[in-house]
Amino acid sequence: MYEFFGGKIFDDVPVYANGWNYHCLGAEEWAAAAVRPIEDGYKALKCYPLATQDQFGRLKHVTRRAHDREFTELAYQRVKKLVEFVGSDVEIMLDLSGGLTTGETIRLCQRYEDLGIRWLEEPCDAFDVGALKRIADSTNMSIAAGERLYTRYGFRKVLSVTLANFMTLEIYPYFSDSPNFVNVLENPPEARIKDGRLKVEDKLGLGVALAKDNVKPFLWAECKL
Repeated sequence: MYEFFGGKIFDDVPVYANGWNYHCLGAEEWAAAAVRPIEDGYKALKCYPLATQDQFGRLKHVTRRAHDREFTELAYQRVKKLVEFVGSDVEIMLDLSGGLTTGETIRLCQRYEDLGIRWLEEPCDAFDVGALKRIADSTNMSIAAGERLYTRYGFRKVLSVTLANFMTLEIYPYFSDSPNFVNVLENPPEARIKDGRLKVEDKLGLGVALAKDNVKPFLWAECKL
């Protein structure tokens, strides 16, 4: 895949840990859960300050475009405590999953500005370019978007007007310790992560192979030539 972008530059690349604290609620325990990925060697952590856990143990995002004032304050304290806990050697990325209204998102982002956050991901609906522009113009934080964009036409709307500093393409399922997780790859990339870095493979495509037996129970149509 990297040959399409001019060839390989690095033998390995840094990666961030994700899904390490979504089972926590209070700000203190939410931050303290960072011990696990840090001990595994990660120097970057992504988290969901607005999310909770549902009755089945799965990540639950905002569903009504707003939280009450108490939970919004918790969303801020979670990140503040996390930054204090990990120190300046670990980068923090926030994912809001486009859950709040544009105004609420702007107000929350402005509170996060002094915490040294690496990027703010999915601050609004991926297809609402107008909202993304309002948010980008209202904060000095770097914006990340892309995991819910598809095809070159979807990305063009964001890239043509430089509304995002980072593009986060969704290419692989995560949260392997979530209930009912199914590994769809025979050679998952996370198995090659060491000290928070991923070795760049020279195999075709994304360098992975589909675990056909694992996905077979979910097959709903088949085309034979």
